[in-house]
Amino acid sequence: MSLVHGGALNDAMQFSEKLGFASGKKEDWLDLSTGINPCAYPLPEFTLEDWQKLPEPDDLARLVKEADRYFGLDDEKNLLPISGSALAIQLLAFFLKGWKTYLLNPTYGDYGRAWPEHGHFEKLDEVALGNLVVITNPNNPDGRRFSCAELSDFAIKNSQRGGFLIVDEAFGDLYPQDSIIHLTKTQNVIVLKSFGKFFGYGGLRLGFIAAPDNMIKKLAPLLASWPISGPAIKFGIKAYADDDWHSHTRILLHQKTERITALFKETGLEIKGQTSLFTLIENDKAENLFHNLLKHKIYIRYFLEYPGLLRFGLPKTLDDFERLKKALYA
Repeated sequence: MSLVHGGALNDAMQFSEKLGFASGKKEDWLDLSTGINPCAYPLPEFTLEDWQKLPEPDDLARLVKEADRYFGLDDEKNLLPISGSALAIQLLAFFLKGWKTYLLNPTYGDYGRAWPEHGHFEKLDEVALGNLVVITNPNNPDGRRFSCAELSDFAIKNSQRGGFLIVDEAFGDLYPQDSIIHLTKTQNVIVLKSFGKFFGYGGLRLGFIAAPDNMIKKLAPLLASWPISGPAIKFGIKAYADDDWHSHTRILLHQKTERITALFKETGLEIKGQTSLFTLIENDKAENLFHNLLKHKIYIRYFLEYPGLLRFGLPKTLDDFERLKKALYA
């Protein structure tokens, strides 16, 4: 079974069958294996022309302008659109190859695959300044968060020594007060932004690299003429402009997180970390719990490299919560 990422429901169904459980149909399953918002942004109407024509430079510029406003960057030349965070990670690993790199572990698995030889650190003050440091904030899978002040202090010191700091803010839309994207204008700071997590469309493949403008000028030609699709541009312009939806959704996700927190406490499961889109559980019988949920056609994230951990995405409806509750008690 492929457990590199969340998703891959087909693999989960096949693995469930190997365990002796009836897999049924896809629509029978409750997929909680990702940290993607289940209460997604309303899908805009697309025309045939949206899918047929090549993306217009003016439309792409409008998207960058709207995203720039949403991120609070206030400098469009520091922002590069790209087809999702995964591609951004690979691009930066290629662009910055040769740097001694430190990763905060455990973290998003693509970083370990992009930089296979890397250091490990637990606290920022243990990292040798002047190197490349990669932090996911909030961290995936444990939800660990660094404040803007904490990261800013480290970023400035590291820049003064000639180092770079990459901050992956894929889940940062939930906590915009922690963002250090403004430092990309003055320091050796790179910030990655993901559209799919907060807005609920991982399959759209839309994201941004925020970096010093001299780096953006070097990265942009590597992505050729059309870095993202026309439909993604149209979708992004509309979604980033909808401030009312942003505010309402942060409140809604917080309420749902309170509900799932209460459920885990009720069932005696230990919460190791959390954001408003996922919860990490630590349990000495994690594999058995994972298998039991598969039996009930509920798919969560199991980590081969950290076998005591399980990550639960956020259920969408009250019925989904009740279904999870029954399975946990079974």
